[in-house]
Amino acid sequence: TPTAAAIKATATPLTATTVTSTFAKNQSENGALRTLYSENIHRSCVHSPYSQPVITKDNVSMEIDTVVFYQVTDPKLYAYGHSNPLKAIEHLVATSLRNIVGGLELDETLTSRELINGKMRVILDEATDPWGIKITRVELRNIIISDVELAEAMEKQMIAERNKRAAILDAEADKTSKILRAEGISQAEI
Repeated sequence: TPTAAAIKATATPLTATTVTSTFAKNQSENGALRTLYSENIHRSCVHSPYSQPVITKDNVSMEIDTVVFYQVTDPKLYAYGHSNPLKAIEHLVATSLRNIVGGLELDETLTSRELINGKMRVILDEATDPWGIKITRVELRNIIISDVELAEAMEKQMIAERNKRAAILDAEADKTSKILRAEGISQAEI
């Protein structure tokens, strides 16, 4: 059986930015070390190489791109808890995202990123705890609406809203200007 000193001697040197935990895996019957497992336990992230297609409560199709930040808290559980924990996290992200967004309408989905991020982090953290992984943060990077007509309608609505705000600001500025002129004229008469 390898000693702690032998395992430490083969470990990656510690630096200020990296903490590495190394331990033996798959020891043979005579105690010889067949595989040495080294896992970097600083914070890392999982970025799915594809956007996840989801459908909202009001039947709008969209694609959402996510990034999950995690930290390995127990290298032994990380090695033995699941055969491919990063792939499992990707699958959990996909299913959790579908469940959460499926319960929201389009407007809620677009305006509630923090709510979605928080729910996803809690769900993923609970699921990955037995694998020695702590989910520290979940971010929705990009939301793309698949329906071109809907995207164009939303863009027109956004432009109309901007124009409306600009017209209101112009009217308020004009009103303030007239009031100040009238006050100035009344002050001059006194």
